[in-house]
Amino acid sequence: MLALSAALWSLAAPAADNAQTDRLALAREYVANAKPHGFLEHLPPPDPDADADRQRLARAVRAMPREVLAQSLAAALAERASLEQLREAAAYARSDAGRFAADCFARMPFAGARGEGCFGSDEDQQPLFAQVVKAQVGVPGQVYQLAAQGMQGAIADALRALMASDDDTRRFFDDYCARQPQAGPCPSLRAPSGATPTAESRIHD
Repeated sequence: MLALSAALWSLAAPAADNAQTDRLALAREYVANAKPHGFLEHLPPPDPDADADRQRLARAVRAMPREVLAQSLAAALAERASLEQLREAAAYARSDAGRFAADCFARMPFAGARGEGCFGSDEDQQPLFAQVVKAQVGVPGQVYQLAAQGMQGAIADALRALMASDDDTRRFFDDYCARQPQAGPCPSLRAPSGATPTAESRIHD
C-alpha cells in the first residue's frame, strides 16, 4: 500500500507542477495584455502644494520598476485564478475588445471601473462596448478583480526593488515608515515579499 501511494504521489506531483507553470504563463500573458496596473501610467502630476512626503511618495511610485510589479501581479494571480479562468481571460485580453478595455480602464480614475465613459458616442465602438460589458460580468471580469486584489502587494514588491537599487529611496522609506508606520504603503512594505494570498481569495482548479 505504501509503495502504491508513493507511486501515485510521484505521478501527481509533476502534474501539479505543470498546472502551476501553465497558470503562471497565462497569468503573465494576461497581465501583459490586460494591464491591470496601467492606471499607474496615467496618474496626474504631483500636487505642487502637497507636503514633501507626498511629493516624494509620488516620485517613488513613478520610479518603481514596472517589470517587477507586473511579475508580482502575475504570480499572485496564478495563485488566485484557475487554469480555465486564466485561459478565457487571456484570450479575451488579446482580443480587440480586451485591448480596448485595457486602455479604457487604465485611463479611468479608478482601476476596474466600468468603461462606458471611454466609448463616447461613436457608433462604431458600440459593438466593442457590448463585448466589454459582457466580459466584465463574466470570467474576464472576475479575473480582472482577482488581479486587482494583488495590486497592493505588487506595488510593495516594486517599491522594495526600487529601495534595493536606490539608497535615497530606501532612506526616505526608512524615515517615513518610522514616523508614519500605518500610512500607505508602510504596512505592505513590512509584509513578506510576494505574500501568499489568503485562503478566501484563492480559486482552485
